[in-house]
Formats: sequence, structure tokens, C-alpha cells
Amino acid sequence: MQARHEFLEHLHPDTQEYKYLGFSSLLEAVSKEYDRFIVRSCSPYVIITDIGPDEVDDHEESIPGRADYSPSLQLLILSMVSLPHEEAAGVFDRLVGTKATQMMIHRILSIRGRTHTKTSEREKQADCSYGPRHLPPGGSTQWPTLALEVAFPESREKVKKDVAWWLNRSAGDVLRAISIDIKRPSGNIYTTLWKRGMATNQCPNPDPEALQEIKIYRAKMVNHQVSPEET
Repeated sequence: MQARHEFLEHLHPDTQEYKYLGFSSLLEAVSKEYDRFIVRSCSPYVIITDIGPDEVDDHEESIPGRADYSPSLQLLILSMVSLPHEEAAGVFDRLVGTKATQMMIHRILSIRGRTHTKTSEREKQADCSYGPRHLPPGGSTQWPTLALEVAFPESREKVKKDVAWWLNRSAGDVLRAISIDIKRPSGNIYTTLWKRGMATNQCPNPDPEALQEIKIYRAKMVNHQVSPEET
């Protein structure tokens, strides 16, 4: 039960669970929850229970949204994408491509996109990911060097938890992570560059450390309002 709690921790409180009864039932569940998410501002997630690793592998390219899967728990968290989410990821990806071209490193940059990163206890997708095309000695193709997480409209604790997994679980292969945290209904955007926190014997998986944060507020809000979730 503890492992289940930790895997589902910091999800939106009204996130719904559905038992896996076949891929068509998964699609129906996502469609139903997507309507609730868009129309009623409900959770951007849906939880699928009792789904085996073979089913996830068989439908890897067809599963909607961003997948976060625990093989041991047979739990699949799907983050449903929307226009703000996809615009943020798309603009970031284009900016990276433009900058790489200006720096003349585009030929040595591997644009990994939403490639699944798989470990024995978890399989996860970033919204965008990047790495060197030619790996250094001892390097692994399993992990990107930079991972992007776009959050709309997730809690800051959920964002930090996902970032921490990239930085801690990769044992140094993921050097940096970036989160783009879009708040609803304010529309405020928080873009944060993260590095791994200081690991100790007592805390081998530390919270990530924010290196830089850019805060963007809607121009029409003369005195912008910040909700408790955004602090």
C-alpha cells in the first residue's frame, strides 16, 4: 500500500480510477475524463489499474496522453494533454532547435521527443527530451541529458516529484530538468531549471534544487493574483 500511495502521490484529488478491461475500455475512460477535465476543470489525470506490462508494451504508440507506468503495481497514470500543454511543449522544442542551429550543434543533438524511458520499477515519458547524438564513454541511451515536464494544471509538488525522478533515478545521466508550470485559471506560467539536490546517506533521493525560475503573468492583470498552490 505504501508503494501505491507514493506512486499516486500529489495527483489531483478527484482523479478517477478505471480497471483495465481492454484497450477500447482505456480509450473510453480517457475520453470521458478528458471531457471532465476540459469542461469542468477536473483532474488532468486518469488512473488505469490492473494493466500488465505486455499490454502497455503492445499499445505503447497508441496510448493517449503522457504515460507513467509502474509494472510492479500494474498502475498506469495518463496525463491528458490539452492546447496550453501542447503549445508550451511545442514552443520550447522549436526554441531548442533554433538555438541549436545558431550554435551549430544541431547535427550532434539527439532530439528524443517523448521517447519512453524504462526502468524495472517505472516507465515514464517526458514532454520533450534531448541528449548527445554521440554518447561519451560509458554513456547510456536509456536516459536523456535534459528532460522537460509541462504541467497544466498540476500541483507544484507533483511537478517536483516528476523532476526528482528524472534527476535521481538516472544516477547522473539526466543533468538538468526543466518544468513549465501553467496555472489555471490565472494563466500564470512558471518556468524552472532544476538540478539534482545534494544526496546523503540519510537522503539518497533528495528534492530537486531550483537553479533559475522565470515567472510570467498575464499582462491584463495589473495586480496579478497568486493562488496558494502557486507559492
